[in-house]
Amino acid sequence: MCPPTEFQVSFEINPWMNIEKQPSKQKAWQQWHKLFEIYQGLGIKISLIKPEKGLPDMVFVANAGLPINKKFILSNFRYKERREETIYYKKWFESQKFEIITLPKNVYFEGQAEIVELSDAFIFGFDKRGSESAIIFLKKYLGGKKPIIPLKLVDDRFYHLDLCLMYIEAINTIIYFPGAFDEKSQKIIEKLNVFKIKISENEAKKFLCNGLSYKNSVILSGKNPRITAFLKNKGLEVINLDISEFKKSGGGVKCVSLLID
Repeated sequence: MCPPTEFQVSFEINPWMNIEKQPSKQKAWQQWHKLFEIYQGLGIKISLIKPEKGLPDMVFVANAGLPINKKFILSNFRYKERREETIYYKKWFESQKFEIITLPKNVYFEGQAEIVELSDAFIFGFDKRGSESAIIFLKKYLGGKKPIIPLKLVDDRFYHLDLCLMYIEAINTIIYFPGAFDEKSQKIIEKLNVFKIKISENEAKKFLCNGLSYKNSVILSGKNPRITAFLKNKGLEVINLDISEFKKSGGGVKCVSLLID
Protein backbone atom coordinates (compact mmCIF):
# COMPACT_ATOMS: atom_id res chain seq x y z
CA MET A 1 0.00 0.00 0.00
CA CYS A 2 1.00 3.63 -0.44
CA PRO A 3 -0.22 6.23 2.07
CA PRO A 4 -2.41 8.94 0.46
CA THR A 5 -0.17 11.83 1.55
CA GLU A 6 0.05 13.17 -2.01
CA PHE A 7 -3.41 12.09 -3.12
CA GLN A 8 -5.47 14.65 -4.99
CA VAL A 9 -6.94 15.13 -8.46
CA SER A 10 -4.15 16.95 -10.31
CA PHE A 11 -5.12 15.90 -13.85
CA GLU A 12 -7.94 14.20 -15.71
CA ILE A 13 -7.10 10.89 -17.38
CA ASN A 14 -10.35 9.01 -16.78
CA PRO A 15 -14.06 9.98 -16.70
CA TRP A 16 -14.19 9.92 -12.90
CA MET A 17 -11.57 12.65 -12.46
CA ASN A 18 -12.56 16.31 -12.20
CA ILE A 19 -10.01 18.83 -10.97
CA GLU A 20 -12.87 20.99 -9.68
CA LYS A 21 -14.10 18.17 -7.41
CA GLN A 22 -11.21 17.51 -5.06
CA PRO A 23 -11.28 14.66 -2.54
CA SER A 24 -11.22 15.52 1.14
CA LYS A 25 -7.69 14.80 2.37
CA GLN A 26 -8.92 14.01 5.87
CA LYS A 27 -11.65 11.66 4.68
CA ALA A 28 -9.29 9.96 2.20
CA TRP A 29 -6.84 9.29 5.03
CA GLN A 30 -9.63 7.86 7.18
CA GLN A 31 -10.84 5.57 4.40
CA TRP A 32 -7.34 4.42 3.52
CA HIS A 33 -6.42 3.79 7.16
CA LYS A 34 -9.64 1.86 7.72
CA LEU A 35 -8.66 -0.50 4.91
CA PHE A 36 -5.18 -0.76 6.44
CA GLU A 37 -6.78 -1.81 9.74
CA ILE A 38 -9.07 -4.30 8.01
CA TYR A 39 -6.07 -5.98 6.39
CA GLN A 40 -4.29 -6.13 9.74
CA GLY A 41 -7.38 -7.66 11.32
CA LEU A 42 -7.43 -10.36 8.65
CA GLY A 43 -3.79 -11.20 9.37
CA ILE A 44 -2.49 -9.78 6.11
CA LYS A 45 1.08 -8.49 6.22
CA ILE A 46 1.30 -4.97 4.82
CA SER A 47 4.34 -3.37 3.21
CA LEU A 48 4.38 0.35 2.45
CA ILE A 49 5.98 2.32 -0.34
CA LYS A 50 6.80 5.98 0.29
CA PRO A 51 4.55 8.45 -1.55
CA GLU A 52 6.54 10.83 -3.72
CA LYS A 53 5.92 14.54 -4.17
CA GLY A 54 3.93 15.43 -7.24
CA LEU A 55 2.70 11.87 -7.88
CA PRO A 56 -0.87 11.84 -6.55
CA ASP A 57 -1.84 8.50 -8.14
CA MET A 58 0.91 6.51 -6.42
CA VAL A 59 -1.75 5.58 -3.87
CA PHE A 60 -3.20 3.30 -6.57
CA VAL A 61 -0.45 0.71 -6.24
CA ALA A 62 -2.39 -1.99 -8.08
CA ASN A 63 -1.14 -0.23 -11.22
CA ALA A 64 2.54 -0.50 -10.26
CA GLY A 65 3.12 -3.78 -12.05
CA LEU A 66 2.63 -7.52 -11.66
CA PRO A 67 4.63 -9.52 -9.09
CA ILE A 68 4.98 -13.21 -9.88
CA ASN A 69 7.48 -15.70 -8.40
CA LYS A 70 10.04 -13.04 -7.35
CA LYS A 71 9.77 -11.39 -10.76
CA PHE A 72 8.12 -8.00 -11.16
CA ILE A 73 6.67 -6.98 -14.52
CA LEU A 74 6.96 -3.20 -14.33
CA SER A 75 4.05 -1.20 -15.72
CA ASN A 76 4.25 0.93 -18.85
CA PHE A 77 1.65 3.64 -18.26
CA ARG A 78 -0.33 4.90 -21.23
CA TYR A 79 -0.59 8.43 -19.83
CA LYS A 80 2.53 10.51 -19.24
CA GLU A 81 1.09 11.85 -15.98
CA ARG A 82 1.79 8.51 -14.29
CA ARG A 83 5.00 7.35 -15.92
CA GLU A 84 7.36 8.82 -13.31
CA GLU A 85 5.82 6.50 -10.71
CA THR A 86 7.63 3.54 -12.23
CA ILE A 87 11.00 4.87 -11.04
CA TYR A 88 9.96 4.35 -7.44
CA TYR A 89 8.13 1.06 -7.98
CA LYS A 90 11.25 -0.32 -9.64
CA LYS A 91 13.46 0.78 -6.74
CA TRP A 92 11.11 -0.69 -4.15
CA PHE A 93 10.85 -4.09 -5.79
CA GLU A 94 14.59 -4.19 -6.40
CA SER A 95 15.07 -3.59 -2.67
CA GLN A 96 12.87 -6.64 -2.06
CA LYS A 97 15.11 -8.76 -4.32
CA PHE A 98 12.67 -9.04 -7.22
CA GLU A 99 13.94 -9.43 -10.76
CA ILE A 100 12.56 -6.48 -12.71
CA ILE A 101 10.99 -7.20 -16.10
CA THR A 102 10.51 -4.19 -18.39
CA LEU A 103 8.36 -4.17 -21.49
CA PRO A 104 8.98 -2.38 -24.81
CA LYS A 105 7.94 1.27 -24.70
CA ASN A 106 5.15 0.77 -27.22
CA VAL A 107 3.55 -2.01 -25.14
CA TYR A 108 1.30 -0.51 -22.49
CA PHE A 109 0.57 -2.49 -19.34
CA GLU A 110 -0.80 -1.21 -16.05
CA GLY A 111 -0.11 -4.02 -13.66
CA GLN A 112 -2.29 -6.10 -11.42
CA ALA A 113 -5.29 -3.89 -12.21
CA GLU A 114 -5.45 -5.58 -15.63
CA ILE A 115 -5.01 -9.19 -14.51
CA VAL A 116 -7.37 -11.46 -12.57
CA GLU A 117 -6.25 -14.96 -11.66
CA LEU A 118 -8.91 -17.67 -11.63
CA SER A 119 -8.38 -21.22 -10.41
CA ASP A 120 -7.61 -22.46 -13.93
CA ALA A 121 -6.74 -19.35 -15.97
CA PHE A 122 -5.63 -15.73 -15.98
CA ILE A 123 -7.89 -13.04 -17.42
CA PHE A 124 -6.27 -10.02 -19.06
CA GLY A 125 -8.33 -6.90 -19.69
CA PHE A 126 -6.90 -4.76 -22.51
CA ASP A 127 -7.45 -1.86 -24.87
CA LYS A 128 -8.46 1.09 -22.66
CA ARG A 129 -5.05 1.19 -20.96
CA GLY A 130 -3.14 -2.01 -21.63
CA SER A 131 -2.05 -3.08 -25.12
CA GLU A 132 -3.36 -6.36 -26.50
CA SER A 133 0.25 -7.18 -27.43
CA ALA A 134 1.19 -7.28 -23.73
CA ILE A 135 -0.25 -10.79 -23.65
CA ILE A 136 2.85 -12.03 -25.48
CA PHE A 137 5.02 -11.02 -22.53
CA LEU A 138 2.51 -12.15 -19.92
CA LYS A 139 2.53 -15.63 -21.45
CA LYS A 140 6.31 -15.68 -21.24
CA TYR A 141 6.61 -14.58 -17.63
CA LEU A 142 3.55 -16.15 -16.05
CA GLY A 143 5.09 -19.54 -16.72
CA GLY A 144 2.47 -21.09 -18.97
CA LYS A 145 0.84 -23.12 -16.19
CA LYS A 146 -2.51 -21.49 -16.87
CA PRO A 147 -3.90 -20.06 -20.10
CA ILE A 148 -4.23 -16.28 -20.37
CA ILE A 149 -7.62 -15.20 -21.66
CA PRO A 150 -7.74 -11.69 -23.22
CA LEU A 151 -10.92 -9.66 -22.82
CA LYS A 152 -11.50 -6.37 -24.59
CA LEU A 153 -12.71 -3.42 -22.51
CA VAL A 154 -14.97 -0.97 -24.36
CA ASP A 155 -16.25 1.49 -21.72
CA ASP A 156 -13.99 4.42 -20.80
CA ARG A 157 -15.34 4.39 -17.24
CA PHE A 158 -14.09 0.86 -16.71
CA TYR A 159 -10.60 1.25 -18.08
CA HIS A 160 -9.05 -1.48 -15.91
CA LEU A 161 -10.29 -5.03 -15.47
CA ASP A 162 -10.47 -4.66 -11.69
CA LEU A 163 -13.16 -2.00 -12.13
CA CYS A 164 -15.55 -4.35 -13.89
CA LEU A 165 -14.69 -7.91 -12.80
CA MET A 166 -13.86 -9.43 -9.42
CA TYR A 167 -13.02 -13.04 -8.56
CA ILE A 168 -13.93 -14.59 -5.22
CA GLU A 169 -11.75 -17.65 -4.88
CA ALA A 170 -13.48 -19.19 -1.85
CA ILE A 171 -16.65 -19.81 -3.86
CA ASN A 172 -15.15 -19.81 -7.40
CA THR A 173 -17.35 -16.91 -8.42
CA ILE A 174 -16.92 -13.80 -10.52
CA ILE A 175 -18.89 -10.59 -10.17
CA TYR A 176 -18.84 -8.60 -13.40
CA PHE A 177 -20.47 -5.88 -15.48
CA PRO A 178 -21.15 -7.23 -18.99
CA GLY A 179 -21.38 -3.76 -20.56
CA ALA A 180 -17.70 -3.12 -19.90
CA PHE A 181 -16.73 -5.79 -22.46
CA ASP A 182 -17.25 -6.25 -26.18
CA GLU A 183 -19.64 -8.93 -27.40
CA LYS A 184 -16.91 -11.46 -28.13
CA SER A 185 -15.49 -11.07 -24.64
CA GLN A 186 -18.94 -11.40 -23.06
CA LYS A 187 -19.34 -14.75 -24.80
CA ILE A 188 -15.91 -15.85 -23.54
CA ILE A 189 -16.88 -14.90 -19.99
CA GLU A 190 -20.05 -16.97 -20.23
CA LYS A 191 -17.91 -20.05 -20.94
CA LEU A 192 -15.54 -19.58 -17.99
CA ASN A 193 -15.48 -22.39 -15.45
CA VAL A 194 -16.82 -20.20 -12.63
CA PHE A 195 -20.15 -19.20 -11.13
CA LYS A 196 -21.14 -15.81 -12.56
CA ILE A 197 -23.02 -12.86 -11.10
CA LYS A 198 -23.90 -10.08 -13.50
CA ILE A 199 -24.27 -6.61 -12.06
CA SER A 200 -26.03 -3.57 -13.45
CA GLU A 201 -24.46 -0.39 -14.75
CA ASN A 202 -25.51 1.46 -11.60
CA GLU A 203 -23.89 -1.20 -9.41
CA ALA A 204 -20.73 -1.09 -11.50
CA LYS A 205 -20.58 2.71 -11.22
CA LYS A 206 -20.39 2.29 -7.46
CA PHE A 207 -17.17 0.27 -8.00
CA LEU A 208 -18.73 -2.93 -6.71
CA CYS A 209 -16.22 -5.03 -8.66
CA ASN A 210 -13.25 -3.17 -7.21
CA GLY A 211 -13.08 -5.28 -4.06
CA LEU A 212 -10.80 -7.93 -2.70
CA SER A 213 -11.35 -11.42 -1.32
CA TYR A 214 -9.07 -13.13 1.17
CA LYS A 215 -9.85 -16.63 2.41
CA ASN A 216 -13.45 -16.42 3.66
CA SER A 217 -13.64 -12.63 3.79
CA VAL A 218 -14.68 -10.21 1.05
CA ILE A 219 -14.04 -6.47 1.21
CA LEU A 220 -16.39 -4.51 -1.01
CA SER A 221 -16.11 -0.90 -2.14
CA GLY A 222 -19.27 0.65 -0.73
CA LYS A 223 -22.50 -1.14 0.12
CA ASN A 224 -24.63 -3.44 -2.01
CA PRO A 225 -27.41 -5.33 -0.19
CA ARG A 226 -27.97 -7.80 -3.05
CA ILE A 227 -24.37 -8.96 -3.38
CA THR A 228 -23.75 -8.75 0.37
CA ALA A 229 -26.71 -11.05 1.03
CA PHE A 230 -25.55 -13.52 -1.63
CA LEU A 231 -22.03 -13.70 -0.21
CA LYS A 232 -23.22 -14.05 3.37
CA ASN A 233 -25.54 -16.87 2.32
CA LYS A 234 -22.44 -18.60 0.98
CA GLY A 235 -20.87 -18.39 4.43
CA LEU A 236 -18.50 -15.51 3.71
CA GLU A 237 -17.74 -12.52 5.88
CA VAL A 238 -18.55 -9.30 4.03
CA ILE A 239 -16.86 -6.02 4.93
CA ASN A 240 -18.24 -2.87 3.31
CA LEU A 241 -15.86 0.06 3.03
CA ASP A 242 -16.71 3.63 2.05
CA ILE A 243 -14.28 4.65 -0.74
CA SER A 244 -15.99 7.86 -1.83
CA GLU A 245 -12.83 9.98 -1.93
CA PHE A 246 -10.80 7.53 -4.02
CA LYS A 247 -13.71 7.08 -6.41
CA LYS A 248 -13.25 10.76 -7.33
CA SER A 249 -10.00 9.69 -8.95
CA GLY A 250 -11.28 6.41 -10.38
CA GLY A 251 -10.23 3.93 -7.70
CA GLY A 252 -11.47 1.71 -4.88
CA VAL A 253 -10.37 -1.02 -2.49
CA LYS A 254 -8.45 -3.10 -5.03
CA CYS A 255 -6.88 -0.07 -6.70
CA VAL A 256 -5.08 0.91 -3.50
CA SER A 257 -3.83 -2.65 -2.91
CA LEU A 258 -1.11 -4.62 -4.69
CA LEU A 259 -1.08 -8.31 -3.81
CA ILE A 260 2.44 -9.69 -3.62
CA ASP A 261 1.77 -13.24 -2.36
